[in-house]
Parts: sequence; structure tokens; C-alpha cells
Amino acid sequence: MKPEHVKKLLLTEIKNVADNPQDYCFNPDNDFTRKRKLSMEKVLAGIIGMKSGSLTNELLDLFDASADTPTASAFIQQRNKIRPEAFESIFAGFSHKLMTEFTENMPILAVDGSDVQIPTNPEDLASFYSETNNRKAYNLLHINALYDISHHIYSDVIIQKSKEANEHKALQEMVDRSKITKALVIADRGYESFNSMAHIQEKGWFFLIRVKDGINGIKKGLDLPDTNCFDLDISLKLTRKKTNAVKELFKDKNHYRSISSTQPFDYLPLKNKKADPTKFYELNFRIVRFLISENSYETIVTNLARTNYPPTELKKLYASRWGIETSFRDLKYTIGMLNFHSKKVMCIQQEIYAHLIMYNFAEMITSHVVIDKKQRKHTYKANFSIATHMCRLFYHGKTTPPDLEAIIAKNLIPIRPVADGMGGHKAGDFASSYTVNVLKDELKKTPMDKPEEILRSVVSIANHKLIEAASRDIKLEGMGTTLVAATVVGNTLYFANVGDSRLYLINDKIRQLSKDHSLVEEMVRLGGIKAEEARNHPDKNIITRAIGVKENVEPDIYEYRLKKGDIILMCTDGLSNMVEDEDMFNIVKGSRDVVEAVQMLIEKANSNGGRDNIGVIVAEPLADEVSVW
Repeated sequence: MKPEHVKKLLLTEIKNVADNPQDYCFNPDNDFTRKRKLSMEKVLAGIIGMKSGSLTNELLDLFDASADTPTASAFIQQRNKIRPEAFESIFAGFSHKLMTEFTENMPILAVDGSDVQIPTNPEDLASFYSETNNRKAYNLLHINALYDISHHIYSDVIIQKSKEANEHKALQEMVDRSKITKALVIADRGYESFNSMAHIQEKGWFFLIRVKDGINGIKKGLDLPDTNCFDLDISLKLTRKKTNAVKELFKDKNHYRSISSTQPFDYLPLKNKKADPTKFYELNFRIVRFLISENSYETIVTNLARTNYPPTELKKLYASRWGIETSFRDLKYTIGMLNFHSKKVMCIQQEIYAHLIMYNFAEMITSHVVIDKKQRKHTYKANFSIATHMCRLFYHGKTTPPDLEAIIAKNLIPIRPVADGMGGHKAGDFASSYTVNVLKDELKKTPMDKPEEILRSVVSIANHKLIEAASRDIKLEGMGTTLVAATVVGNTLYFANVGDSRLYLINDKIRQLSKDHSLVEEMVRLGGIKAEEARNHPDKNIITRAIGVKENVEPDIYEYRLKKGDIILMCTDGLSNMVEDEDMFNIVKGSRDVVEAVQMLIEKANSNGGRDNIGVIVAEPLADEVSVW
């Protein structure tokens, strides 16, 4: 799809909304009835094209810094006349037109949700959370999204205030109102429900949903094979009625299931009279369990046919849902959805839809830029941060397609494997993975009664084994690795570090608890350079200690008493060199959970240039609940 065509589609949708103020303004009889510099179309287009700068600077850009540039207050006055539904309509129309361009394959839609922190407003009770665990009071909106994995665009979105958020209802509504005739929905176990499966089935779509492995959820009550892996067809008749005759049917666990009155299910009556005939709803699906890593399994439910979608293919499909996680990070950090030009919830909703529109606009153009496949060490992709900047310039008419596409194709970033070793790529990769495996093996067979001594011992063992491995293979000669390792005993954190991999503590601020074993850090300690000079010093990557280099290595061992709410961040220099400490803090604190935090940190490092491999772990040791993926 050519950039000019994408832009035309978007501008047409903006004009369609602007031409119908009666549908999208609070006071249609008065709003935008007089000719002004800030017409409804200009305001809509301006908000969609906004970056993260101040409102005054955004207006200066929009009006080419002319003397006639409206004031910020004049712009605010005009935007307050427009309902958020105007931007929702532009988003819906634009995304639908983009989706209709794709006719070659069935769309694969990942569903997920993400929280967005907005300016604090205690009066908005549906989104407000009071101060807890040293975290200041805040407000959250929740974005529910269907994301086209193949074409990298959002097909539908529902915005909810966080305390009113219902991801199941949002998914069901997005499925029901979609104009797509056929699609596959991939969802995590948070969306596990018979009701969602039924809505997708009624639509004529397909589903692939990860389900809980415990005693709760869809698996509960099913008669499943006593094997680690299986692929079983289920034809389940659901009912709310519980007569004696029906209860007898429930003994057939794989064909009949009772739905309680408290469980939402839209295709059965909530209440039944005794005289009413028993109503059943039939749900047909496969329940499949497969291996994802050593001694680790996942279970999914799907109505995809086994002939075309065996377990191996289902595994690949489910893994592809991570595309939506990446899109949320780009949306927040590249498009700029963490920065708003208003404190009003209504205006923030306008801007969320505007950011979604710009994301789809930039992705659609970027994904169709041809990248020259030269003989390169790594696979490359477009730098989405630069691509978005160029797409915004194109949107505002400040560049043309030949330059637009050329610059996007020129600014690429490598897709690298994760390793923080030394001695060439292969050797470094081996050094880091080998050291981790040795540590895991040693810690498994060692009781943690003396954590400091044990950490010192296992580092020594890993060092000797790595040296020994290098002596057996000339290709691994000169390899080494940095290390940061931690354990929590009770409420005490014990950790060891060698090299410049780091451990940070995050609560009301961020602090680096570890100390780098690097030439630059030694220069800072001796007073040779100032701390602020160290970050960009040409010798900052020269380390003074590493595992696998010398016969003896001395790790630094630390002990720290944790408090509830403390978050631990461990990372390689691939992260710490590319992301400022303050940005790390904001990302971790602004994330929905530790999984989202890790993914966002990696994406931020890559969007800032991503010059090195990135390893990062985020954990909240004293949290009441622990989620594991």
C-alpha cells in the first residue's frame, strides 16, 4: 500500500467526521458554526499528528511557526467542543479501510489489554487509586485491543476506566461489532471463558486461547488423558438448568457442563422455569497440551481443524501473540502515549485514539518499505522511532514518499540474540549461557543456609568450569562473561556481581546497588573523572573483572533488607547504556506487571539505538502474588 494511498484514506476519514459536527460535538448548533483558523477538521488533524512536545510547540509546528498561530488556550477551547467519539470514529473507519485491503489471508487478531497512567484526579473515582506501598496516588485507563499480527495494525480498541475494566466484555463487544467475516483470535489465559468462546463461535471465527493448568477454569471437570501431551476433541453442551435428568447427564464430563447463574453466558437464559424445556448451547473445540520447553507445558483450547493446525502449528501461532505486547510498547514510548496535552479524561481519550490512528498510519507505511537484504551479520528491521518521525512529517506535508521511504529504509536496527559475553559472538553467547546453566545446577544442589558464602562459591565454580571449557575448544578461547546473580531469603536480598551487569532497587526512586567493575568506574572512584562524564566516556566498555578470564575472580557480595513494594531490576549494559535510570524507573512503575516492564525496557533500549545485546530481569520479591510465564 503506497504512502499516498494510506494518507488519503486517513484524511478522508478526518473530513467525514468534520463534515458532521452534529454527530460529534457537544453543542452542534453552536460549535464550529463560524469560520475560524481552528476549524473542526484542523483540530482533529492537529491532535492526530501531535508528538510529545508542549502544546505551544505543537501548534507552532502545525501552523509552520506563522504569526497567525493560535494560542494554546484557543486550541483547548476548540478541542473541548469535540466528543472523544469523533476520534473513535476516525480510528474505526481508518482501520476498517486498511483491513479491507488485506484479502489474501484470514486475519490473525491478538487480544490483550494495557493500562495507561493519566494525570492524577481523585474525583474520577472509576480510575483513581490512592497512595499505597510508597507509590503516589494515580489514575489509570485500560485499553482493550484487537491487533492484527500479520499487518501490525490495531483493528479495534475499547477504552475503559481501570476500576470498571472488564476484558471479557470488551473482547466480546469487539468480536460482535467487527465487520470482518473471518478471523482467528489468539488470547492469553486472562480471556479464558466459555462466553468468549461462544461469541467467537457465533461470529463464525476461530479462537486459540491459553487456559489455566490448575484446578480452576475450563479444564476443571473435564476427563482428560493422563499424559503430558494430548490433543482431544470436545463437544460440550452447556446449560443452566439442573433437573435430576440433566444432573444425570453431567456424569459425562466431556459432553455436558452446568453454567451457574453467576457465570456470564449470553446464549442461555439466566433463569429457567420448571415447565421450560431444557436449553443447551453446544460448544465444539479441541483441548491441546504441548511441550514449550524442558519440563514445561501449555494447554490451549481452539476450534481450528487438526488437519491444518496440528499442535506444532498451534504452538507457533500462540507464540505470535507477543506482537501485541511489542505494539503496546511502541504505542507508549515511540508514538508517545505516555504524554498528554490535557488533564481532562475526555481529552486524554481523544489523544489515545489519535495515537492509535498515528500508530496504524506509521506501521502501514513502514511495513511496506522495502529493506535491502544485503549480506549482513544480523537480520535488520526499520527503526520505528525514526520511521514514525518521518511518517508524521509526511502526514503534515513536510516530506514526500521518495524521501520518506528512502530514509526509513536507510535507518535500520539489528535483531540480535541475547548474550552478554566476550570473545566474539559465538564465544560470548556460549560463555553467558554456560555460566547461567552452571549456576543453576550448583544452586539446585546447595541449601541456602549461608547465602553470601554460597554465592561466592558458585561464582568460583562457574569461573573454573568456563576456563576449563575454553581450554577444550580453540574457538572459545578468550571468552568471558559478566554476571549479576541474586537470591532472596526471607526479606533479605543477597546478590553478587562481576563486571558491569547491574542490579537496581526501585521503590519511590531508582538506585543502583551494584558497583561496576569497569575502567571508567575506577576512574570515577579515584577522582579522575566526574560521574556525569562516565556515561559517554570512550572507554566505558572496558571491564576490569569477568568470569572465565583469570583463574581466580572475586565477586562483590551484597546484602540488602527489602521492604514491601521494592522491585529488583537486573540487567546487562545493553540496557543500562541505552536507557537512562529515570526512564527505567518510569517504565517499571508505569507497567501493568513485570512481564510488560521487561518487554518495554527492551523495546526502549532498541528504540534508542540498541547497540548491544540486552538481558533484563524484573522481580517484586515481597509481592503477595507471583505470576510466572
